[in-house]
Amino acid sequence: MRGAGAALVLALAAGCQPSGPNTAAPRRDAPTINALVDAAVQPTIRAAVRALGDDGLTLRRADEDAGVVESEYFDLATVDPHSESYPSEQRFVRLRIAVTADTMGRGSLVDLFVFYQPYQLGMESRSRERLVPRDHPGAAYARKLIERIAKVALSQ
Repeated sequence: MRGAGAALVLALAAGCQPSGPNTAAPRRDAPTINALVDAAVQPTIRAAVRALGDDGLTLRRADEDAGVVESEYFDLATVDPHSESYPSEQRFVRLRIAVTADTMGRGSLVDLFVFYQPYQLGMESRSRERLVPRDHPGAAYARKLIERIAKVALSQ
């Protein structure tokens, strides 16, 4: 798994959505994106904290023992100018990154969730949070972010 750019295996698991015209929202328990990072859990958590800090995001939670890093809500346009065309209630997102050891000893499993609140902007409630859909700019940002996390984790 080491070397030759094989440090990251992306498995785009953007929530299981049924096909056809009646598509439901992604499941709340399915990550926006997940990846296998060829580094231990602690360096991967530290890399996630660093990546969010590099983007100027405020942390809500960073718990190395629990393997969780969460951001506060932020305007996605601050890190991705292409998202400015989205309505504000879809642009304000928060991230949740969960890192666990791979049971096969290949490194760390990283699940990255991108949430938004489609209703009542400004009235924050986890019960109203929804995962962004696959074509949302937040999903594209998550893919870039997880690549940066893997790169930083491997360099530590």
